[in-house]
Amino acid sequence: MKLKIIAIAVLAAALASCTQSCRPAGESGSRPPLEFSRMLVHWQQYVDPGYLPFVDEVQPEVVQVGFYGVDFWAFSHVPKAVKGPTASTQPVDGDLKASGQFLENLNKELHKRGIKVIGHFDVEYHVTGLIDASQGPREGFFKFYNELWDEKELGPKPVKDPLELLQRNADGSPLSVQLKGFSPWPLYHGCLNNPNWRKVLKAFLKRAIERGVDGLIANYFYSNGCMCKYCVQGFKDYLRQRYSPAELRKQFGIEDLDKHQFAEITGWYEPNAMTPLRLEGLRFSEISRKKAFDEIFIEYGRSLKPDLIVAQWLHSYQPMPNNDERLTLPAELWGKGEDYLWYCVHKAEPTLQLRYMRGAGGGRPFAICHYESVKIRVSMAELAANGGAPMTRYANFNDPESRKELLRFFRFMKQHDDVYHASTAAGECVLLHPRSQLHLGRFTDAYTAFNTVGGRLLDDHILFDVLPDDIATPDKLARYKRVFNISSLAEMKAEPYDGLSRFEAPSTVRVSASHPQKGDTWDIHFVNYNRKEPGEKEKTGFIADENPVAVSGVKGDLVSPAGFSISKIEWMTPESPEPQELRIEKAGNRVRFTAPEFLVYAVARVHLVSGETTARNGGIPSGPSIAGWNPTLGVAPTFRSADAGLKASATSQIRRVPITASQAQSSVTQTSSSADCGTCHERMVKWEIEGRTQSLQRRLRTQPVSAQLRRNH
Repeated sequence: MKLKIIAIAVLAAALASCTQSCRPAGESGSRPPLEFSRMLVHWQQYVDPGYLPFVDEVQPEVVQVGFYGVDFWAFSHVPKAVKGPTASTQPVDGDLKASGQFLENLNKELHKRGIKVIGHFDVEYHVTGLIDASQGPREGFFKFYNELWDEKELGPKPVKDPLELLQRNADGSPLSVQLKGFSPWPLYHGCLNNPNWRKVLKAFLKRAIERGVDGLIANYFYSNGCMCKYCVQGFKDYLRQRYSPAELRKQFGIEDLDKHQFAEITGWYEPNAMTPLRLEGLRFSEISRKKAFDEIFIEYGRSLKPDLIVAQWLHSYQPMPNNDERLTLPAELWGKGEDYLWYCVHKAEPTLQLRYMRGAGGGRPFAICHYESVKIRVSMAELAANGGAPMTRYANFNDPESRKELLRFFRFMKQHDDVYHASTAAGECVLLHPRSQLHLGRFTDAYTAFNTVGGRLLDDHILFDVLPDDIATPDKLARYKRVFNISSLAEMKAEPYDGLSRFEAPSTVRVSASHPQKGDTWDIHFVNYNRKEPGEKEKTGFIADENPVAVSGVKGDLVSPAGFSISKIEWMTPESPEPQELRIEKAGNRVRFTAPEFLVYAVARVHLVSGETTARNGGIPSGPSIAGWNPTLGVAPTFRSADAGLKASATSQIRRVPITASQAQSSVTQTSSSADCGTCHERMVKWEIEGRTQSLQRRLRTQPVSAQLRRNH
């Protein structure tokens, strides 16, 4: 009995160490972390009379609902007959005050149900209306600002002329786009570097808190290449802090920074078109946006409401996410102070992105948006399997089949909340995400290699996590048996995966592992992507088109975690939620089982008991002490390379000596050599930098409107 208590204590310590070490640098421990695994999100249907009855059935922990930012103030006073279709739905047609009261009442109803409410907050996008001709700014946002701004409600206007708040092109004209389905008028944008625009947003945020939100998620978090005086001066100050005059002259051809006229400040990553100066412009844009977010939401927002929940609605279209709004953001700022993560990923399989979000976010809650109204089951399953919170952005709860599956899945997760609540990643291996390479502008090659290596591990059904290379310190890597990176593919051709758990399953099945917050279990998740695509004439646009194809005959061959043995395995699915104990076969430190047939999602709950296994393997949970290693950090990853420097790098974790990003890329992995990595880096440098034909001296055109369109909702 005493041995069991000690072993479980070791397991708990290991999990605590993992969770704490994965939190981003600079995070404050003064606020308890937000935890949730069931979420509802609606932009239109929340005004439906059936919304609250649906909430009562589903019983989410968190809802994202309602609008409190720029789009609310721009559109709520405009009748639908005038504004036409818009991205967001305002509650009461053409009535600003009644729409605000609707949101207050809705928040009260949701709070009665014990649900936290996160409001959507447009930070810059829908500054829409007309500014031409002699009448001056009018309609939409401009009508609100000039005629409807109530100083008793919002305080004094920061400036008299709303045109002073706008993002600008290089020639000084207001930056705008025209988008069907967003506004009947051009869309202008507020500048987040403009101190007066920040005052506008603070006034809106204060009103949102007064209306009862628990938190806010920033929408339309873009820069769009603004060239206003605040952005130009900010970019110059940024460059001045990073480079000496001699370096500016040598690297960018800038003779006099104060007098230099920039043609652009890049707001988005443009594959095959990034010069060193453009890369600096992108980095400045992302850092300055983060500073604006911190000032408005974290510093000001939490001065009004200390427990204010904050997040950013971002994009990362898979598999080559050049539209990620924090692609080059330094690790110490990535997600700092944010309570959960959100990315729109479009419709491709996002498994690698999900694992990246989990690793980069340090285990905090996260969700993704698929723009998906058909593959509802698998969209929820892949989030649940990889530590995220399934949500319902595009699922129509008035469609009977969609509603039935939403209820089934949410009830399954609530019934087995101990599997999901505050769970941690529990892969046996780790794949390093090449974030340091993205910061150097090596986007295409780095992401291509990452997707290739990650795809191989997924298809081989290896239990692996993903961790950004720039935070992959030795204490985080120590608990893994293998470490893979973007240079690993060559040696993976003959990779036998010795000492790892293995699975026999079709390539349409993905396998992942997690640990619950409490208890001595190990949860193996299965997601089946196989489906039958309906013919064009058969498509309904709803879940009836998903047509999943059940999978049978999946077999597992698990390696018992060091210091533990597997006592039993239980099987659960949304269709059969009651745990079913499986027949298992034990052979040394391995346990084999055959899974029952399942449709889309299943969980194998592996129950552990203390006791040495016949072989001393690493992995999760971490086992008893091994010479030279801290037992709470697990055992050392195995290194096949004979290079003594690799082992020295790994064992430096005992002294808590951090490794550099380059070490994490080329030295820590056991499946690549430094020569391979160097060759890869040289090729990427040549491909991304030396191959450019554009001169740094010539004027670069501003980003075309078409490039912006694909990043919008």
